[in-house]
Amino acid sequence: IGEKLATTLLDTFGFDILDIIEKQPEKLSKIRGVGRKRAVSIGEAWQQHQHMSESMLFLYKHQISLNRAIKIVRKYGNETIQKITENPYQLYTDIHGIGFLLSDRIALSLGIEKNSPMRIQHAVLFVLDDSSQRGHTACRKAEVIQALEDKLKIRECDIGTALCGPEFDKLI
Repeated sequence: IGEKLATTLLDTFGFDILDIIEKQPEKLSKIRGVGRKRAVSIGEAWQQHQHMSESMLFLYKHQISLNRAIKIVRKYGNETIQKITENPYQLYTDIHGIGFLLSDRIALSLGIEKNSPMRIQHAVLFVLDDSSQRGHTACRKAEVIQALEDKLKIRECDIGTALCGPEFDKLI
């Protein structure tokens, strides 16, 4: 929106302008030079800006750097908060440069328990992937359990429970 149009909108609608842009953008077409199509476009741009602002604030609260936050918002768009809240571990599989440990930190800050099956299942995949990145083609179960206990402080009794069931089968 240009400065002249912004001034006209403010003069016409007063401090209700933000509410109108957000909830009733078609009302903007009452202004000379603003057609219905442009009014709707202004409303859509405002909504997009709102989603981006909310997403960036959400990521900032979880100590995500600006560069990483931009990558995340580009990938997930308006669904950023929803996707991360549902499964923060998806970050390390979807976005280059975001590792498991950062995803795990976010998950824990969102309130996911340390012994959560979701956390343990993704941790196992992380340990196996880490092992394969170092050239290994197989891993002993005891080594995986030891890595989970050492790196992530996951108890062995919780590991077995998390690896049973259809949820884990979907991951591998």
